[in-house]
Amino acid sequence: MRYFNNNYEDVRGLEIKVRRSVGRFVNGWFTYQRYATRTGQVGLEVIAEKAEDSRFYTPSVRTNQALATVQASLQLSSPSEWGPLAGDWVIGSVFTWNEGGEVIYRPDATVPVRDLPEENFLPVADSWKMDLKLTKSFRLPGSRSLSLYADVLNVFNTKSLNLAAISDVNDYYLYVVEQRRKGQDVHVGDASTFSVLTRPYRGESGQWKPPISARTEWLQHLYPRFFRFGVRFEV
Repeated sequence: MRYFNNNYEDVRGLEIKVRRSVGRFVNGWFTYQRYATRTGQVGLEVIAEKAEDSRFYTPSVRTNQALATVQASLQLSSPSEWGPLAGDWVIGSVFTWNEGGEVIYRPDATVPVRDLPEENFLPVADSWKMDLKLTKSFRLPGSRSLSLYADVLNVFNTKSLNLAAISDVNDYYLYVVEQRRKGQDVHVGDASTFSVLTRPYRGESGQWKPPISARTEWLQHLYPRFFRFGVRFEV
């Protein structure tokens, strides 16, 4: 008896980028990406020596909601003619927004995805962050230059949940499922759900449960605020 991987995924999307300058001082660009995926299973699940023992996949196709990513950048700079102190300054910002997709709550790995109820496909919260960059350049003899820079990544320290760091992620998904059963529009990664990861919480029946992923709070969020300073020498 042989087993085959007959899963497939079809990805379609588009990307648009617009760049604009205003005089010598202002530069900016805007990027919009949107893509959708379609997944399914086709063909034989099991091929046996006897044809009657072979099993076909039940037709299964799922089209995910099209997701968007937006990035925008604005940069202000001063010309070299302004002198060594006022000239060659650059300050820029980059804003990024990602539309949340979906994750699958699958407590029993033996149950095929195609047989899961719709409530097990959970929406994920959108995420965003902003970075700031400051650079001061100095022109040196021989077409060389020296730059001092300071970057602040994720200036507002917005939190995006790192699902890979949750030790019992299925318990977390179950909590989201239970909240949605109560009629609450809760998404995976909503800030309102963070407390159950590190503190006791009440389950659907009202009983108290231990934290889902205690003592891992420092791992649970992607891209915290980060400061970076440096010197760049170019020849």
